Amino acid sequence: MSLAGVGSASFIRGVDLTWAASTGWSRGAAPVDAAPVADSSGVHVSASLQRRTARISAAVRVGDGRAAVAAAERLGAADSPLAARLGTLGASWKLREVIGTARPRGGCVAVTIEGGQLPASPGLEQDAARAAALIRHEMRVELAAGAEPTVAARQILGAAEPGEAAARAAWWSLAGSALPPSAGPPPWPWVRAPSSGRGDPPRRAR
Repeated sequence: MSLAGVGSASFIRGVDLTWAASTGWSRGAAPVDAAPVADSSGVHVSASLQRRTARISAAVRVGDGRAAVAAAERLGAADSPLAARLGTLGASWKLREVIGTARPRGGCVAVTIEGGQLPASPGLEQDAARAAALIRHEMRVELAAGAEPTVAARQILGAAEPGEAAARAAWWSLAGSALPPSAGPPPWPWVRAPSSGRGDPPRRAR
């Protein structure tokens, strides 16, 4: 369990004194946060997408939550290499969402892109494969840059309101509290979501 407070100096002193005067809680077991054991991929038809558009989501677990969040910050920047290189592909691929999460065991980075005006099969699969390869490459590059010492502070101070800042501070204090994952390449979950418009059925990419 983790507690955090945001407020004036007198408020924080009061929190400290109250906590010091309490009996606390019995020490519990470490949090359970098992890492995936293998890569996974899947394809599904999405009713939310227009015909000849597609969505690709990729996520990876890593051993350092700070590195995951720092990588997500860089990947999601408006001037990131990922955003620029997506613009060079021929299917109007655009970056829709980048999420970096610090977990009790390491962290996770997830990237979602969408593309429009995709060609008919097999061009759709080829364009999606190129876009997926680009995502994976840029994620590896940013993760290789490692963590930044101030990433947790930036995330806490960047909260929109005090309650959110306190929640982030409490979570960051728990991040990494479980044992690190075993050595080895991280597993990559992939999902590609083509549109539900009529046309060629989706195929499973390998």
